[in-house]
Amino acid sequence: MSKVLEQLAAALRRGETATLVTVVMAKGSGPRNPGAHMLVLADGSISGTVGGGELEWQAIEEAKSNTPGVWRKDFVLGPDLGQCCGGRMTLQFELCLPEQLPTWQALLQDPEALYWTVFDQDSNEIVRRKPSPELLATLSEDLSLFYPIDHNSYLERFAEKRMPLFLFGAGHIGKALTMSLAALPIKVTWLDNRPEIFPSLMPRSIATKAFTSAPQELDALPEKSAVLVMTHDHALDLEICLSALQNSSCMFLGLIGSSTKRTRFINRLSAAGLTKSQLDKFQCPIGVGGITSKEPTSIAASVAAQLLQLRERLFKSVANQPMTNQMDEVNV
Repeated sequence: MSKVLEQLAAALRRGETATLVTVVMAKGSGPRNPGAHMLVLADGSISGTVGGGELEWQAIEEAKSNTPGVWRKDFVLGPDLGQCCGGRMTLQFELCLPEQLPTWQALLQDPEALYWTVFDQDSNEIVRRKPSPELLATLSEDLSLFYPIDHNSYLERFAEKRMPLFLFGAGHIGKALTMSLAALPIKVTWLDNRPEIFPSLMPRSIATKAFTSAPQELDALPEKSAVLVMTHDHALDLEICLSALQNSSCMFLGLIGSSTKRTRFINRLSAAGLTKSQLDKFQCPIGVGGITSKEPTSIAASVAAQLLQLRERLFKSVANQPMTNQMDEVNV
């Protein structure tokens, strides 16, 4: 969604209107989950998607009506649209005006922040508020993009929470992997002790860092982090693995290599005093099963899929208590 938000802000800066389309309800077999966004610009071009097909075509036409304020429309995918999914979806349309640019710029500063959003059917307006610090302390940080509270209110983020990943090694696999991860909800810190080998052009979402001490870098590992190790030096690999697994914030440690390398590393890590629970986080070889190609791009795709599976396990949507009357309004 952050890219959609950037496109929205750019349109408003140009003095154009744009319509933000949000999936607020999906039942049955729908093509997108609640919280999915699509932006429809004045010229009919789009950014993001609410699922494609006839649903999206009709949503674009609806958005181009430039109806003032906020409105909703139900779509029954089978009878209404002739789509085989068989589900039902409610889309929310929000006409955004150039004078609202400060609001959207403020949201763009921290798109992963959590907001309490209320749709007022009488005024056809939306009010977005930030949860109070007291409420935030009771919420899981892992709330998804969208969590409905009742028919007209929900918790939302404008970008998915990104899983922290520390990737050690800027060789050919590392280069291919960073390109695969650039557009995924994973916050990549890419490290190597040879800064000259980093590519000169990098996606904005990838942070590169030259390091001299791997243990020092891993001391500040954020909670629910993953670490991947693919350096040019097996002794350095072992040092990184040991430091990462000793840190309770590391939820997954992946080492590129063979089953033989795994056996040797397990023996060395066990000899260094690591416990079974720590070693259970260690995986070598890395990647999902069923892909045998050793091409860097194939390995990268396999590892990216594995990281998405890990993120699904670590960042689940959980909110099961009433939260009304606990919000502080913010001027955004």
